[in-house]
Amino acid sequence: IVHFTGHCEYVKEDPANSGWLFSKGKKITAYELTRVDRVPEFVFSNGCSTGVTPPKVSLLSRRAVPSFAEAFFQRGVKNFVCTAWPVASNPARDFACTFYKTMLSREPGRPRFMYEAMREARQSIRSTPSGARTWGAYQHYGNPWFKLL
Repeated sequence: IVHFTGHCEYVKEDPANSGWLFSKGKKITAYELTRVDRVPEFVFSNGCSTGVTPPKVSLLSRRAVPSFAEAFFQRGVKNFVCTAWPVASNPARDFACTFYKTMLSREPGRPRFMYEAMREARQSIRSTPSGARTWGAYQHYGNPWFKLL
């Protein structure tokens, strides 16, 4: 499992230069992801616009350098939770807390599925003032029947 919470930058003019932002201007980009040896089964990328892919079909060809989200897919990540646009900090935190609480819950006597955790987390923030714009940003690419346990 890899969980990232922080800022992400999507560079429309150069999608391969998109990535997670760290202090002192450091960034993990799509290029760095191509060098990862061990690929996690699950990645939760809880930052603004982490799931944005180029809008033009021509940019999605095999010859094009992948965007940040596409780099995860190309490396073989089987389950990827990301955002399609900028998200507010508090709803992002609340979404993640509800998501993991649901995924790790043994109520009603069994581990919960990915689709259940996504549904619960979206519902937990959609009626809040800043969550109204945030809940729909969260996307899951992968198996809806995936379980952490």
